[in-house]
Amino acid sequence: MESIEGVQPSSSRTPGVDINAIGTFEGTGIYDVDLDSFEDKPWRKPGADITDYFNYGFNEYTWKAYCAKQKQMREDQHQRKKIHVYESKQEMNNLPELQSINQSSSGGQEHNRFPQQRGRGK
Repeated sequence: MESIEGVQPSSSRTPGVDINAIGTFEGTGIYDVDLDSFEDKPWRKPGADITDYFNYGFNEYTWKAYCAKQKQMREDQHQRKKIHVYESKQEMNNLPELQSINQSSSGGQEHNRFPQQRGRGK
């Protein structure tokens, strides 16, 4: 792979930049900054260019909604990481915790947890 001086291959991390980090403003996470607490709100002044203060079409109100949504999505993602999802019955059966439960409840014999009901259907 040919390299260009001063440019790192895309597979390496850019030093000093963590795209997953939450930015801060005066030591507070950017999503936790309370715009209502600002004494001076220069974006509200007549003739102010709101794009000097908010990017991507945001304004004071849409930014607050966006921050609330980001915080909720991050919390949801954090909670999902705590939940183990198993792709197959085989994966579940390989868990040591379940193996000991299955063996003790069936006397070492594997059994059908949901036996078919008789007398239904045909």
